[in-house]
Amino acid sequence: MPPPAAATLDDGFTLVEVVVSILLLAVLAGGTASLLGASARTLAQARTQSTAVRLATSRMEQLRSLPWGFGAASQPVAGADTITALSQASPTPGGQGLRPSPASALDTDVAGLVDHLDHDGRWVGNAPGDAGTAAFTRRWRVDAPAGLPDLLVIHVRVIDRRARIEDLQLSTARARTAG
Repeated sequence: MPPPAAATLDDGFTLVEVVVSILLLAVLAGGTASLLGASARTLAQARTQSTAVRLATSRMEQLRSLPWGFGAASQPVAGADTITALSQASPTPGGQGLRPSPASALDTDVAGLVDHLDHDGRWVGNAPGDAGTAAFTRRWRVDAPAGLPDLLVIHVRVIDRRARIEDLQLSTARARTAG
């Protein structure tokens, strides 16, 4: 019977090699998990920001689409919108329209100049000071600069009630045009 073969260094892994390999895999897995968590937070923040931009832009476009221009003989249109309520789920009569708003309208909830929306931007209410479970509060203000009767400045502010993003504010000027 031949003598048993001598053990060589190529017969397997030592305990130290196995422990080092496991530690290396654990560090890599922890880094990957951390990266996935950071990616999920960034994605959620980007979604919230996109929703806020969409909400501000849609209200700005609604305000800009209200009638306000010149009619015959270059006189301001008598039918300029000063009654449309935009703080409802759908525009209705009986609101602010394009009348100048209180200076505080962007900083506090002013009846007729505020609405509350869920995380997808669906209307959930308009009661000043009572946003309930809303994810966003949207406020707007119309300014008529002194000495410029044919100009309006429109501001829209969207507040993330969960504080995941900074408040968003859009402003634009609207000049009275013929038509």
